[in-house]
Amino acid sequence: MNLSYIPHVIQEGELVVQLTEEDVEEENGVWAQVFLHNDGYFVVRFSSSDENKEVIFKVPYSLFNMPVIIKSWVPNFNFKEEFLRTIPLWVKLPN
Repeated sequence: MNLSYIPHVIQEGELVVQLTEEDVEEENGVWAQVFLHNDGYFVVRFSSSDENKEVIFKVPYSLFNMPVIIKSWVPNFNFKEEFLRTIPLWVKLPN
């Protein structure tokens, strides 16, 4: 990925960030694969099963220092009935 510097603009004493339409369209494409369910779940669509497995089997994830539990979706998944009875826990010990 190539990085380029775009200088900021100050309008009426306020710092303004300028986005191009291409910037917005590119990000919309990325975030179009993430959906927020009404019950607080995020559903992420992957482009392939290999991509799905790569994310599922990587190291544990956290968001704001809270663990994120990732599960593969199955056709009969019910958000209201899903209840975690076990939670994977990673402990990092010194040495």
